[in-house]
Amino acid sequence: MLDTLFGLLEGYGYPIVLVAAALENTFLVGMFVPGQAIVLAAGLASRFSDLNPFYVAALAAAGEVLGNAISIAIGRRAGPRLFDRWAGWFERHGTNIEGAREYVRRHGAVALLLGRPAWGIKNLIPAIVGASDMSPWKAMFYVFIASAIYYPLLVGLGWLLGLGVSQAASLATWFGVAVSAIVLVAAGVAVWRMRKERQDSNEGPGQ
Repeated sequence: MLDTLFGLLEGYGYPIVLVAAALENTFLVGMFVPGQAIVLAAGLASRFSDLNPFYVAALAAAGEVLGNAISIAIGRRAGPRLFDRWAGWFERHGTNIEGAREYVRRHGAVALLLGRPAWGIKNLIPAIVGASDMSPWKAMFYVFIASAIYYPLLVGLGWLLGLGVSQAASLATWFGVAVSAIVLVAAGVAVWRMRKERQDSNEGPGQ
């Protein structure tokens, strides 16, 4: 299985990464596509093939932006009716759709920024955002920032795994510190923006 995957990545790595990342971030479809695992494998394969890790990361980020754009458009077009109709199906597959909708209503920006590792449900978040009051352009801005940070790190992790256990172990600590710092900064910026917007809306015009 792994030999087949790496063989495909060596021959068709770039289109596979783009399509996998796009499908994983597309509403419903993404629940069955392990796009992040494929991107990680492509990062590893870039150590032993002609794949360029920078191109892999860029295409993965582009795929995520495309998939999120499709999901946001679905959410805006179908609206809450879509989630009400599929609520039972989501529950049977271990996803609390009402909880996800409430979380997005309260923390939409944070959900878009930090939802990447949540394989299987992260494709639901942009669709829910699309059905909310958040501007689609604002939502896509958060998606772009998150994908531009996350996928280079994911591909970099795969590339480090290709160095071998001894060499990767010496770099793992610094990699973990870098990821944690970037996530904390992104979350802090998102929370600050939401608090500022809430404060401005509470003050209202003329106050």
